[in-house]
Amino acid sequence: MWRAQSYYDKLDRGSDARDGGGVLITQAIHTIDLALSLVGPVARVQAMTATTPLHEMEAEDFAVAGLQFVSGAVGSLVASTAMFPHGCETITVHCRHGSLRLGAEALDSCHTDPSLHRSRRKWRKAVACAGQ
Repeated sequence: MWRAQSYYDKLDRGSDARDGGGVLITQAIHTIDLALSLVGPVARVQAMTATTPLHEMEAEDFAVAGLQFVSGAVGSLVASTAMFPHGCETITVHCRHGSLRLGAEALDSCHTDPSLHRSRRKWRKAVACAGQ
């Protein structure tokens, strides 16, 4: 997701006092919540956050994490308002028998079983990403 500096210049956005944090709490929280409802609780996390030179703000505008879930599945999280051009949020989960990728337009699945082919379900033709 992309946010210009002008977005953060208004109303003290990007501050701990106003927002309680950066990209994780203000932009990515709903995607994180959906991911947790799909795969369950996280057992282990390795992560880092940063404020890139693209924004002048108190809180982070970039976060990345490797996740291991209680179920044994693994996944990753990348959240940023410094990604240009703007991209839609996705959730990707890698499991024992395949992977799933949920994006704004489709759910992709890949299976390790050769009898099951790659499938793609289009939910809608034109989807506007949040924040555009």
